[in-house]
Amino acid sequence: MKKFVSVLLVCVALVLVLDVNGTLANQAEQLAQNLFRTVQNILNPTPDVDSENFKVDLVFTQQNGAAIDRGQVLAPSHEISGMPTANTEGLWTATGVVDRFTCATNNSTATTDGTHDAYLRIVVAMKDNNFVYLNFKNSDDFDITTIKNYEIDGAKYTLHVFTYTRALKPGETTPPTLMQIAMDKSTTSEQLETLGSDFLRFKVMAIQASAFVDKTKNDQQMTYSEALNAAIPLDENFRPF
Repeated sequence: MKKFVSVLLVCVALVLVLDVNGTLANQAEQLAQNLFRTVQNILNPTPDVDSENFKVDLVFTQQNGAAIDRGQVLAPSHEISGMPTANTEGLWTATGVVDRFTCATNNSTATTDGTHDAYLRIVVAMKDNNFVYLNFKNSDDFDITTIKNYEIDGAKYTLHVFTYTRALKPGETTPPTLMQIAMDKSTTSEQLETLGSDFLRFKVMAIQASAFVDKTKNDQQMTYSEALNAAIPLDENFRPF
C-alpha cells in the first residue's frame, strides 16, 4: 500500500479560563499553522492544499447568537444541585447558567467549486471534577467520541470530540456542540482552587476536504470519516492539547 503526506491545518484554539475573581474569559492563542503528518493511505502525490486561504475558526456566542458577555461570572448557584434540568429545547434556565455556544466557522476564501470545504473535529476538554456541568447539544450533525483520562500538564481531563458529519463550506457555521456551563451550589473555595484557571479548553482541527481523494476510485473525494480517520485518527496518538 502506498503512503502519502496529508496536510493537517490546526486552526485557532481558544482556551476558556476562570480568572481569579471568577470571571469567564477567552484567551485566544493563534495556533493556526501547517502541520505535516505522514499517514498510510492510497494517495500519491501529496494533496494540493491552499494553506494561505484555508481557515476554520472557533466561534463562541450566547444562545441568541449575540457575542458572549465577557462580564459573565461562573459561580456556585443556589438553584443548581446536580445536573440542571433542561427545557423542551434542551436548554438550562436556572440562575447562574453561563452560555458558551461553541461552533466552528469556515472563514476560507469563498469559492463555489468545493476547493475550500472543510472536514473538522471540535474538541472540548474539561478537567475532571464533579461540580461543573456541561450542556452539550444532541445532534445528528456530529459523531461524538468521549476520551477519558487524558493528561494535560499533569491533570486528568475528559475530551469530548465532535466530528462534523459533512463538509463545511466557506461562510458556513456548524451547529453548536457545547451550549452552556453551570456550577453546583455545593462547590467550595478549595474545589475552585483545585480546578484552576484552565479547567476548560477548546480546539478545532480542520482539513481541506478536496485534498483527500481516492486514486483507486477515479479520484473520488473521501467521506468526512475516511479523510479525518486518515489525517486525525482518534487513536492513542491523538493529542489536541
